[in-house]
Amino acid sequence: MELFLDATWEDFVKEVEADKGIILFGASSCANVVLNGMKQKLNIKYIIDNDTAKHGTKLFEKYIISSAEKLKESTREDIILISSTWYSEIINQLSDLDFKGKVYSFLHLRNRVYDTEDWDFVCEKINLVKQICDDDKSKNILDRIVEKRKNGIKDYSDICEANQYFIPDIMKPDDNEVFVDGGSFDGETVRQAIKFTQGKYKKIYAFEMDKENFKLIPHKDFDSRISFINMGLWNEAQMVSYFGNDRGSEIMDGGNQTAKCVALDDIVDDRVTFIKMDIEGAEQKALEGAQRIIKRDKPKLAICIYHKPEDLWEIPMYIKALVPEYKIYIRHHGNNNEETVVYGVIE
Repeated sequence: MELFLDATWEDFVKEVEADKGIILFGASSCANVVLNGMKQKLNIKYIIDNDTAKHGTKLFEKYIISSAEKLKESTREDIILISSTWYSEIINQLSDLDFKGKVYSFLHLRNRVYDTEDWDFVCEKINLVKQICDDDKSKNILDRIVEKRKNGIKDYSDICEANQYFIPDIMKPDDNEVFVDGGSFDGETVRQAIKFTQGKYKKIYAFEMDKENFKLIPHKDFDSRISFINMGLWNEAQMVSYFGNDRGSEIMDGGNQTAKCVALDDIVDDRVTFIKMDIEGAEQKALEGAQRIIKRDKPKLAICIYHKPEDLWEIPMYIKALVPEYKIYIRHHGNNNEETVVYGVIE
């Protein structure tokens, strides 16, 4: 097996530009972006996935999904593009299978594609964010993230910590919490919010755009104080196109699904005490659609800033501009480049 984790997208495209068929490993949200969100259209031979329920089915009614056993037919000429967040485990699996071809990882390629090479510009922006941060830990995390991006370092375990969204020394519950969960998936963050408040909450508004994810929410397990809303958050009310699958639905033109999005300001009248957003790159637009609530209520904020490179500086600066009294903290909660969060609190 030849592993190319340091390759650029240009390297990969050059490798496959002669219309070589490639194998995708992973039939989830990453595969959706590979097949529909990138400019280059790839010749896919077939797709591998470890979920037995997907074997024998087709993605987009076109691409056959097989088990990893099919790779026993592969040769040194075969190219695998890992289209999954579980790339470390898949690389180990391919080694165990004695795969002899070339292996690329889409998340690694995408990071190289999307990360700007104008590091002077990046550092200038990061220095501005550091000026508004309220502890040295936040500043150090920002420096480490830039260093990792610049040098293509994939391991973020040295800055990773637990309790995403609900860090005890930053986030303190209100007695009558009104919590907005942007990107509720199957209700997991709602459960965490209930635990965070010890059940002493007034209301929870949980937004999940993807209709398949929305079906996963066990509505009967939650009481009447919780409203699950099958819409996305945006800066205005409109229908959007997105690529939907599992945790990674992304708003993009030409997607395979459509959904209604709303501005939080237009749908929630309560005094909001806590807003969390993990909505796959729509965070900036959603904050714009919640600016009235944020300025009026000054809720605690836990907003993901890793989906787009510029989110790392644009979102913290936007939050501070909306409410200058916010104390700003940056924390990272994943072993790879995902799950960086900016926290805004009034102390």
